[in-house]
Amino acid sequence: MLILPPPELGPVVIGSIKGSTGEAGLSEIQHAMVSTVARNLFSQDDIDNVAVCSPDKAAAAISDPQIARQVVQGMIALAMLEPRRDTNGDLFLGADQRISDAQVERIVSYADAFGVDVPQIKTFQAIADEDTKRMYFDFFWRSNLRQLAISDIKDQGLRNFVKGMASMRGHGTDDKVADKFRRLEDLPNGTWGKQLVNMYHEWGWDYPGEEHGAPEVTSTHDWVHVISGYPPTAVGELQVNTFMHTCSPNPNSFGLMMLALGLYGVGGITLPTGSFTSQGGELAREDIGELFLEAAMRSRGAGVDLLEGVDHWGQAHIPVEELRHQYNIAPKTHDIGEPDPGVVA
Repeated sequence: MLILPPPELGPVVIGSIKGSTGEAGLSEIQHAMVSTVARNLFSQDDIDNVAVCSPDKAAAAISDPQIARQVVQGMIALAMLEPRRDTNGDLFLGADQRISDAQVERIVSYADAFGVDVPQIKTFQAIADEDTKRMYFDFFWRSNLRQLAISDIKDQGLRNFVKGMASMRGHGTDDKVADKFRRLEDLPNGTWGKQLVNMYHEWGWDYPGEEHGAPEVTSTHDWVHVISGYPPTAVGELQVNTFMHTCSPNPNSFGLMMLALGLYGVGGITLPTGSFTSQGGELAREDIGELFLEAAMRSRGAGVDLLEGVDHWGQAHIPVEELRHQYNIAPKTHDIGEPDPGVVA
């Protein structure tokens, strides 16, 4: 769960984040992101005049381990917000895209000074090391997906779990799983379940259990797209993963934000289907701070873990608008020009 730092910690939080960027400092988009957060959370209008705060000074000022952990997570997120570029400013993919070891070391120095464990630093290090296999393993192991997979294996058995993973790569199908989703088509428009399958149709996705469909374990994320109102676009993915991370007590929930930032921010990530490699750069927009904060504050208002803490299938028949009222999900405040998957088209 997100804890808002008290206003008096604003200069320390901002100064620490600035310190994590090293001599390069904040890029234009990173500056816009930090400025938005500083203005809205700390009433700090000019971050340029905030002094860099060293790890030791930051640790002396921030005693709450959850706030300290959030500061370190913010450093990682900021580093992954924009795509890496060559010396001409052109985007590129693969091994030439690097997060430097120096960046990792600076962030680790803050985590060590705070005395907090941020598991996703290991994922961040794997990106810097260009160790693709370890990166993918860490993305899975240090996110909610690991626990969801364990629960799925307990409920469905290892064989069915493996079948679901294989179907995503076009190897076999599971009609039992696919039929669960097909039955949602019989629900009225506007209900949680019907809007979920409407979103699948809108984007041309196969259902879990169908050939090339995502595993059922990952579809839990899709239910949150619908109830939060954030579409499965680049910006929508950052917002929905911010939404899920904010309302989750699971310390690994930040891993899902990192996946969104890896795909649409820093780039160079290939989806498990092998059908899409991201270039990144799609989050480099001036309003990204406002969009991030909107998702976080709407999620805090809900006060319930909408990824792992509710029964999606048991509430599939309930209208989305009714559920948003029930869970105190406030209306969105920023129009990103993309459709709300929870609203009937």
